[in-house]
Amino acid sequence: MLKLKLHKLTGMLLCCLAIVACNDEDSVGITVNLSQVKPAADFTDVRDGHVYKCIQVGDQIWMAENLAYFLPQGGADGCYTYGQELFEMPAEDEVELSDEQWKEIAYAKLEEMSDQIDPLYRDFIKMYIDMKSPYYSEDTVLGYIKDLSPEYHDKLIAALDEAKADVYLGLGREAMLAAEEENGGYYPTYGFLYSLDGARAAVPDGWRLPTDADWMKLEATLGMPLAELESMNSWRGKGVGDCLKAGGGSGFEALFGGCDAYESSTPTMLYIKKSECGYFWCDAEQTIEGQGDDSGVLIEEGVVRQVAIYSSAVWRGTTRLTNNFRPVLYSVRCVKDAN
Repeated sequence: MLKLKLHKLTGMLLCCLAIVACNDEDSVGITVNLSQVKPAADFTDVRDGHVYKCIQVGDQIWMAENLAYFLPQGGADGCYTYGQELFEMPAEDEVELSDEQWKEIAYAKLEEMSDQIDPLYRDFIKMYIDMKSPYYSEDTVLGYIKDLSPEYHDKLIAALDEAKADVYLGLGREAMLAAEEENGGYYPTYGFLYSLDGARAAVPDGWRLPTDADWMKLEATLGMPLAELESMNSWRGKGVGDCLKAGGGSGFEALFGGCDAYESSTPTMLYIKKSECGYFWCDAEQTIEGQGDDSGVLIEEGVVRQVAIYSSAVWRGTTRLTNNFRPVLYSVRCVKDAN
């Protein structure tokens, strides 16, 4: 009698488990193959000293972290941090130095050339430097200085132009750092978000932005069925997505960094799905003809990958590159061939 009850209990338990398994669309997946996964040497990006962990999967070497190289002009180059507003560089001739910066440069150059300028003229030059802005404009001060010492004037102009160029090049970083204060420090963990062109420009020498074929080779090596590889705008390979996620066993360590997503008419940035999804560019794009309101318009689309907390698979899909107001921004993983 006891044995019969145990058999009935066991049967009911197995039945319940079967029902749960049938209702979980991700529960029946492939057997992920980790036999071709092994550690690879870290990579140090000589441009900024950033060190990336890497893994080898089959005959590919992948960065196991998102790319975190800051392009020189930041948002103007298609490189953003999460939550950052749309950035547009001003005209270079519109950049101005603060009075404090201007005077610091003028005094430093005067000190450097002190033995080349008559002491009486030096005192007058100092007076004009101090009067810059409260009483005289930059052009007026430079005019007076030129009358006193043309050589100093020319050297000062060169120093000011160099400083303005540095300020100009720093505007993108300044905007990014301001956004980093707001988001609590995104890029040290998640890297930067790039437009497709920005992604291509940010890849270090010796590496490449992975093509669609590179991603498919990675997925196939991990066990994604060949019949699913080329499915577009769908989740493919149940189990492979979980394997690619942080802690998933492959060492790929995909993070849920979110993205700046496409939306047809939003002029401001649209950051979504941080802590829920990770989005990654492929080095692939296609031109399609628009439909509906965009009928007859040629549209550029990129090919992408996505992993998410709510799916064990990998999304292969497309996205527009811009909505004509702003770029679409995704994370980047870099790949190269194993020697």
